[in-house]
Amino acid sequence: MLVEEIEAGAKVWSLTEYGDRRIAEVIKATSIVAPLGHKMVSVELEDRRSLLASAGHPLIDESTIADLAIGSVLDHSRVSILNHVTYESERTYDLLPDGETGFFFANDIPVASTLMKNCNCAEERQKIGN
Repeated sequence: MLVEEIEAGAKVWSLTEYGDRRIAEVIKATSIVAPLGHKMVSVELEDRRSLLASAGHPLIDESTIADLAIGSVLDHSRVSILNHVTYESERTYDLLPDGETGFFFANDIPVASTLMKNCNCAEERQKIGN
């Protein structure tokens, strides 16, 4: 499923605080206008998974995409290609799955939500009827 299509109430893969995969309901999905010329980081791993994200997007170990370098380990695989590219889309996206971590999988790579730290999660759950 494309991130552009994900709305509150959708189901996504998440991680528990113990590192176990689980299905979680999205309690918030947002997008913001990407400024003209916005740069993104294209990350490719040795196991062929890839990710396109803003440099400041958080990872599950509290680092960010900007902290990665060739040879860095991300989810048990080494970064093999890392490029800064001009973003061609009009908006950037993030989502917040229900649960204690705010972690979700983007192209099978676990990342953290930027929405977790400012979340009134009880209110967001009410909006989707939970």
